Amino acid sequence: MSTDHEAEELAKEIASNCLAVRLRAITRMITNLFAREFRGQEMTISQFHLIIAIQRNGSVRPGELAEKLKYDPSTLSRNLERMKAKGWIETIAEPDARAAPVQLTATGKAELKKSYAAWKRAQSQTEELLGPLGSAAIKETYSKVISLSIPDAD
Repeated sequence: MSTDHEAEELAKEIASNCLAVRLRAITRMITNLFAREFRGQEMTISQFHLIIAIQRNGSVRPGELAEKLKYDPSTLSRNLERMKAKGWIETIAEPDARAAPVQLTATGKAELKKSYAAWKRAQSQTEELLGPLGSAAIKETYSKVISLSIPDAD
């Protein structure tokens, strides 16, 4: 088998079957859909995601939040600093300020309420795009893999 032919066969197999490529494309499409609906809102969809996680936990340490949400710690830190600057979250005083928990403020809770309609529109559009089976498959897969610990590919 020639190298050109072999390379073409490998590329064909990967293009036809690669889950990472498909998942990245779907993620970009859905992220763009949510970003479009959140245009005009004070917060981004990433910040909205963090607001939800913080609200669900009551208060949470940034390290725990990064682990639970599979966030890069420096990305999380940047987002949390922006959210503090906007008055949406506050740090609960502790001796080790680096690991101090954060919680939503009244302003953060109001922003959550204000952004709900944008989320609802984006969620409905996404569910329509994916259909009931696609939506259910994503929710089920998320539940299976979110607790897994897969090391970064450094």
